[in-house]
Amino acid sequence: MVNWSHVLIHHSATPDTPMVETHGYRKYHTEARGWRDLGYAYVVELAGHDYAMLAGRPLSWPGAHCRGMNTQSIGICLAGDFSVVPPPIAQQRCAARHVAALCDLFNIPTENIQGHRDYRATECPGRMFNLEPFRQMVEGYRRAAT
Repeated sequence: MVNWSHVLIHHSATPDTPMVETHGYRKYHTEARGWRDLGYAYVVELAGHDYAMLAGRPLSWPGAHCRGMNTQSIGICLAGDFSVVPPPIAQQRCAARHVAALCDLFNIPTENIQGHRDYRATECPGRMFNLEPFRQMVEGYRRAAT
């Protein structure tokens, strides 16, 4: 069993489209990188006209999304390039609802929701992804659930 203490937010650094791309990310991670599955536990992407949080790597396995944090952080990837545009508010809301539930389930403090850039020399989840308002959104969902 993995002892989750953090949630790490990523972006795909590729444009999001209404076509579900999680299978493409999985194919890249398994075939090009040689991993046994998608590196993230979840991907939040446009599925038709609305956002969905799609399952990736099982939560019973360590992640493959941030060396040094894979055994303690749940990797969440939001599809899109947030170095170019900010993440859509609807996508953030979808992610925040699910992240709030994960934080409650695994007793993860909201301040432990961090970006990939907090642990590696990268812009991920993008220069235009401001984590503080996202954390506040998560905290709002957590309060509403109690």
